Amino acid sequence: MASRLPLLPLTASAIVAAASACGWPSSKPKAAMSLGCSEDQLTIQPNSTYSEIVSGCGKSDVMTLEGGSWASLRERVAFELSCPANQIDVKIISSSLYGVTGCNKKLVYKYVLNAGIVIQSVQDTGGTGPADPAAMTK
Repeated sequence: MASRLPLLPLTASAIVAAASACGWPSSKPKAAMSLGCSEDQLTIQPNSTYSEIVSGCGKSDVMTLEGGSWASLRERVAFELSCPANQIDVKIISSSLYGVTGCNKKLVYKYVLNAGIVIQSVQDTGGTGPADPAAMTK
């Protein structure tokens, strides 16, 4: 009788590494375009299954692998708010919670496994400028 090896849990970085080895695309080109940086200026931190936190040039973004290509939270928010991408500020509150400000609005998005990034709340700042993203969770 053959013995079975125990299954070990995979970390987010192991999943992303395995995905890259299987021919899935790198998030670097999309992240570089989103943040306006060159790829060598980016710091990429595997976050969870199909999700990475990317920073560079003083900005942050959350990249998610959707349908075989990477999607940018920053670009999504710019579209949803009809706000120029250079006015969008993404703050990482936790590994699954992201505060976003832009065009006198602040939003909180949450990464949900098997669902992707979903909006949790929206607030109008009344033209007072960017709000403190840490206060969005209170």
